[in-house]
Amino acid sequence: MVCIVRFMVWFLIFLYAFLWFALSCLWFALRSFWFALSCLWFALRSFWFVFKNFVVCIEGFVVCFRRFVVCIRSF
Repeated sequence: MVCIVRFMVWFLIFLYAFLWFALSCLWFALRSFWFALSCLWFALRSFWFVFKNFVVCIEGFVVCFRRFVVCIRSF
């Protein structure tokens, strides 16, 4: 009987330690996943900013080129 009680106590201690370890690993994984998502969001925002400015630059170049063509044709 004493052996069964000792086994149950040690089993509960190991179960508690295992659950604590599993939950801490899960918490670390969730934090890492959240960090990866925030990095991905930052990268997408940066890419969109660069792409948007590139498009604006191309549009400005087209406008300048059209004005240059109009200026050349006026001579």
